Amino acid sequence: MLHQIKKNKNIIIVITIIFILFPLKKSYAQGFSWSGMIELSFRERIERSNTGDSIVKTDQKTFQQRYFLNLNGHIIDPRFAIFSIGTTFTHTWDELNDADSRTKDYGYNISTTLFPQRFFPLTLYTNRFVSDLDSSIYSSRKSTTAAYGLRWSLLLRSLPTIRLFMEQSENENDDPQQRKDERKREASLELNKVTSASVFFARYRYENLLDKIGSSTSDTQGVDMNYGSQLTRILHLRTFGSYLTTGAKDGADSDISLKDNIDTGVGLYFHPTVYIQGLAYTFIQLYI
Repeated sequence: MLHQIKKNKNIIIVITIIFILFPLKKSYAQGFSWSGMIELSFRERIERSNTGDSIVKTDQKTFQQRYFLNLNGHIIDPRFAIFSIGTTFTHTWDELNDADSRTKDYGYNISTTLFPQRFFPLTLYTNRFVSDLDSSIYSSRKSTTAAYGLRWSLLLRSLPTIRLFMEQSENENDDPQQRKDERKREASLELNKVTSASVFFARYRYENLLDKIGSSTSDTQGVDMNYGSQLTRILHLRTFGSYLTTGAKDGADSDISLKDNIDTGVGLYFHPTVYIQGLAYTFIQLYI
C-alpha cells in the first residue's frame, strides 16, 4: 500500500510540473521552445518449456512510465548564447513469476553554448543521472553518475578545424556485491581538414581513471592520425596510425604497469563504375 502511494505521488508531481510550465509557452513563445513526452507501456511475456514430464512456465509482466521535458532558449540574444535544460524520469515495474523489482531512473542535463553563430562556439554542460533498483531477486542498489565539461571549436576556412573536449565524471555505486566509486577525467584535441580531394584528421586524447574504493589509478594518452586522398577518379589512398600508452598503479602497490599499443596501416580503394543503359554499378572494393 505504501509503495502504491509513493508511485502515485511521483506521477502526480511530474504531471503537475508539466501543466504548470506548459502555459508559459504562450507568453514566451518567441524566446523559448518546449518539448516533452509522456509514455505508458505494458508488456507480458509467457514462456513454457517441456522436459520429459516436467513443465516450466515463466510469466513476466512489465509496466513502464516515462516522462521527458526539455526547454530550449537564448540568453539576451541568440547570437550571444543559447541554452537547453532537460529532465527525464522512468519508472519500471517488473514481475517475474513470484518475484518483483522496481527501477527508477531519473536525472537532468543543462548546457549553454556561447557565440553559437560565430567561428568559435563554446559549450558548457553538466548532467546528473540516478538509477535506483529495489528487487526481491537481486540486491538493491543505487548508482549515481554526475559529469560536467566543455566543448570548444575553432572553425576557420583557411585552417584545419580545431575541436577541444574536456570532461570530468564521477560514479557512485552502493551495490554491496560490487562496490565501486570512480572518477574519470577525459580530454581530447582534434584537428581535421577536408578538401575536395583529401581528408586529414589528427587527435590527441587523455584519460585519467581513479578507483576511490581501491585507490588504484590509470592514465591513458595517445595520438590518432588519418589521411585520405583521391589519387585518380577511381583510386583512393588511405593511411592511418595510432599510438596509445597506459600506465596503471594499484593503491597497495608502488609499481606502475605500462602498456603500449601501436596500430598503423595503408589501404588502396578502387571504385570503378560501369554504366549500362543509364544504370550505375559499383564493383566490390579491393583492399591492399
